[in-house]
Amino acid sequence: MSPSTCRPAVGPALLRSVLERRWLAFGLLLFVLGCVSQAGAAPPAHFHVDAIEVEGLRHASAEVVRGASMLRPGRAYGEDELRDAVRRVERLPFVVDVEFRLRKGRERGHVVLVIEVVEATRFFAGFDLHSSHENEFWLESYDTPETRLLEQKIHLEDIERGDFVLGTRWFLGSRGVLVAALQNSEWSSEIFAQAGYTHYDLFGPGSFAALSIGVNDHNKLFGVEWGVPIRGNHSVRASYARVQGYGLSSARSDKEGQRDFLRFEWRYDTRDDPVLPLDGDLLNGGVESRSYDGRSGWLLWPPRGAAYDERSLWFSMERTRRIGRNVAWSWGGRCEFGELERSASLDDPLSLSIERGYWSVQPRLGLTVSLPRRKEGYSERHWATGLSVRRTGVDGARSVELEFSAELVYRVRWGIFRISGVYRDVEVRP
Repeated sequence: MSPSTCRPAVGPALLRSVLERRWLAFGLLLFVLGCVSQAGAAPPAHFHVDAIEVEGLRHASAEVVRGASMLRPGRAYGEDELRDAVRRVERLPFVVDVEFRLRKGRERGHVVLVIEVVEATRFFAGFDLHSSHENEFWLESYDTPETRLLEQKIHLEDIERGDFVLGTRWFLGSRGVLVAALQNSEWSSEIFAQAGYTHYDLFGPGSFAALSIGVNDHNKLFGVEWGVPIRGNHSVRASYARVQGYGLSSARSDKEGQRDFLRFEWRYDTRDDPVLPLDGDLLNGGVESRSYDGRSGWLLWPPRGAAYDERSLWFSMERTRRIGRNVAWSWGGRCEFGELERSASLDDPLSLSIERGYWSVQPRLGLTVSLPRRKEGYSERHWATGLSVRRTGVDGARSVELEFSAELVYRVRWGIFRISGVYRDVEVRP
């Protein structure tokens, strides 16, 4: 990056920016208090579980299901704890539905927990037909370092979207899963031939470690991820990924570039479904670092061959509650603050490196309608809409983004298919 003499002092300015926005600090305090309240005492125990049986599996291992439940035979659990255990099982990537029932145990007051699983097929497919429309309004002159950084951040966030997958999985031993697929990665819009391996219960029940690699004509990617439960529905995760090659856009380059992603995350998850939940909470937060090397002309953004780095601290919350048998509403939001940095462009000798602090607040409301599941052959359909407002600031520049989304999801045992649309209205003010 550029010499430190070209960088303004961002740390103190960022701290002052956060302190000056007392409402933001107050919102974060309420968020933390909400997280603490979720970690309260467990409900009273009612059932002494003698054994845990798993039914409905064809290829997967029952040991992985038992590990994901984080229940141990010989202990007593409350009804809420059994419900949360079943929901943890349903969040496994090869499980599409879970139910549980209790059978009488050997003694009075003792039970046998039976977990009935609807397993996904070995071959799987999915696509996301996505359409978006965006209006941008620039008030007054926007040719300032702050507005240029803000504009780049908006466009860089649109890059990261996957919308196609076709693959198969093999179960190795009692806790290993090997996957081969053609798909978009989480960090690129291009299609890669990918292979990945996940080992469950590596660091104890409910934990996992995953490794993935991928290639296409121009690029290659590498990613690692691990997750460890702390207690009940609390867990910590870490992931790293690198995409490297000769271009992720139509503007190919003869020079190699790369993008790097690093994330540490805490998560509290009680959702009844990982795709479109009808009940439960998801609270998470962490630190994240992203870098985009555009100095070789590898990306359309940042423009003029400048490299771009972002480091952030973020908190997110989404609470979903039923308002009918198959209807639910959700509310939540996301708070984020960090630093943006762009190096001097190699194509523009007059450009300077830019480093600025930024903040972002985004409340959101949502509504989900789910048609009753068909048990024979298993299929379900969801209709969901969402409305969010995001306000972002990069020092003197401000933006307000209004977003409306709608999606139709059809899920069967061998895949998920989604048709979605987004309307986004962005106003940027220097």
